[in-house]
Amino acid sequence: AKILSNLALSLQRQSKLDEAIALYKSAIEINPDDPALLQNFGMACKQNGNMQEAKTVLEKALAVNKDSYCVHMALGEILAADSQCDPAIAHYKEAATLRPTESAPQFNLGGLYARQAKYQQAADSYAAALQLKPGDARVTADLGWSLYAAGRLPEAAEKLEVVARQDSSNAKVLRALAAIYSSLKDSATDEATKQSYRSKAVKCWNEVVRLD
Repeated sequence: AKILSNLALSLQRQSKLDEAIALYKSAIEINPDDPALLQNFGMACKQNGNMQEAKTVLEKALAVNKDSYCVHMALGEILAADSQCDPAIAHYKEAATLRPTESAPQFNLGGLYARQAKYQQAADSYAAALQLKPGDARVTADLGWSLYAAGRLPEAAEKLEVVARQDSSNAKVLRALAAIYSSLKDSATDEATKQSYRSKAVKCWNEVVRLD
């Protein structure tokens, strides 16, 4: 089984997935409870687009070794792609517990919470991901949008300002910032703050018009 598994892994790394899967199946018949073998077999199925088979195999791998970060992440991806958000969230949470210094589980959790319109939880997950991966442009943007959707406007403005500085031609972000500044202006209690937000909103709208 070890020789077959090694050959299969070599083929998998060469993207010869059909051949790799055939060898994995032969190896599994000899050693059906090997967690590494099941994991690699499941990953090969996933790479080859056989999602249902991948899910079945990876669930068997998890039954043998419940503490596999890679298997939890892979199952999360498969379930998320099938719009099974709650089971996917459970796997990403397990992955985050197993590797608390990895940003990917928190980022994926943020995306799933946003899909469910749970923007506060999405923002919290994206914030955790950004803490683990400071300065990441995509995480910063998604955090900004989630904060905006959650109604946390000053924090949303802070993050989206970073995005606008990184990409000054992003009209969508500039429109959002203009709307945020307008809302903050309306809720401000002193004239100086109102004027500051008004100026920022006008500047953003002017940029949007220029870009259009």
